[in-house]
Amino acid sequence: MRFAAEWPGPGDVLAYCDRSIEALECLQSVAPTGLSPSSSFIGMTPTEFEAALRDLRDELDQQVSMALLASCEALLRVDFWERVDRIKKELRLVRLRFKELADQYAERVPLEDILEVWRAHVGRPERFAAFQEYLRVRHWLAPRRGRPTSPRRR
Repeated sequence: MRFAAEWPGPGDVLAYCDRSIEALECLQSVAPTGLSPSSSFIGMTPTEFEAALRDLRDELDQQVSMALLASCEALLRVDFWERVDRIKKELRLVRLRFKELADQYAERVPLEDILEVWRAHVGRPERFAAFQEYLRVRHWLAPRRGRPTSPRRR
């Protein structure tokens, strides 16, 4: 599996988040008088409307979290394959370990294994703790089967 260079980068995802939050704030400000007759918010009480906006914001937060993680994962995987294919030649030990992983897993190297190589190279595991937490949240938000229940602590 190879990645194209045409995916939204982290900056694109954050810009989308900012625009979406601004849109939700605009919706909240026009709600008392400016909703179109076909709006799904027509007929809601102020409390119901506020709850609907909170739900939309929670959904946006989950979508942006997933998109940011996917964007970062894509960057890490492109870097991985560039090192395996010797496009990036610096950090020889990292490249050799990546080559071993590519030989072991073929096209689908687990992201956790790629991160482990970097963690060992950098020697500062605390720098990777947040990313590991995001991976657990991703697995919780996008399980292979069923709906998410709660993230498990490891």
